[in-house]
Amino acid sequence: MNINKETEKYIKIVAQCGSISKAAEKLSVSQPAVSSQIKKAETEVGTELFDRSSHPLELTAVGQLVMEYINAKDELSKKLNEDVDAIRSLRSGTIRVGGASAFNLVYLPAVIASFSKKYPDINIQVIDGNMQELVDMTNEGILDMFISSPIGKTEGIDFESLLTTKIYLCVPPDAEVNERLKDKRIPFEDIDKKGNQPETSLTEFEDLPFIRLASERHLGRLLDYLLDNANMDKQINIRVDQSITAYQMTSKGIGVCLMSGVDIRNIAVDKRPAFYMIDAHHCIRDMYLATRKNRKLSAAARIFAEEVRETVRLFTK
Repeated sequence: MNINKETEKYIKIVAQCGSISKAAEKLSVSQPAVSSQIKKAETEVGTELFDRSSHPLELTAVGQLVMEYINAKDELSKKLNEDVDAIRSLRSGTIRVGGASAFNLVYLPAVIASFSKKYPDINIQVIDGNMQELVDMTNEGILDMFISSPIGKTEGIDFESLLTTKIYLCVPPDAEVNERLKDKRIPFEDIDKKGNQPETSLTEFEDLPFIRLASERHLGRLLDYLLDNANMDKQINIRVDQSITAYQMTSKGIGVCLMSGVDIRNIAVDKRPAFYMIDAHHCIRDMYLATRKNRKLSAAARIFAEEVRETVRLFTK
């Protein structure tokens, strides 16, 4: 069957109008011209497409199949045009992505390297920020997307789950307490392992300096909760802005900090800290890919988001 595009248009209009005369009026052509196109299609198919005994005209069973074919063909053509436009749009443009510094350091280099190799003409801007800053910038249209945990006000944002990781207390490797608590230590190879892990009381580390992130960051709030729950709310000795800074300080023996398992497994340090689980119920962190609600991403941003998903999947295997 080979019905040309012009004839397909006549079939659709007649089916919509239920009348040859109304279709002719809508198409601004004569009735014989419409009838000729319909007969041409019926000759091609080998049977009638419209039941001429019904008023208004109705499609026959074969006519309904032909209409489904025409509609499917139109949808395919529309998708082809959209995909071509998407490919064309990847020749230029800018993607703006935000995230916490640890995520930007661990994951984004791999994402950007892969994406830029395929689409070298797309500019990428990476912006560090806390959760509320990222939400505000995304709602204002400054960011296309960001990666974070949903803390604080998140109106106007859609969150897509990327990964779930555990949070561990990281203790300087040479701290004396590690020998006493060696049975409670979590081996590096068991970081983020599924199932229950031995828990340790935070009070076991009350003689050590604590390193805390800013309150607007997830790990900062979590440490506040854990310290308060252990009646150690005045235990903070050092404050830093970034979790990576805290982790590096711990590896150098400066103090105790919290760190997510996925970062522990992917951030190298000169000397690995000792790891402990303090509160399995609360020491869980979900990371999300966030975008503004009801805002369609550009083709480049959609492909970049897929690169993020794939990279996280590989990192968390």
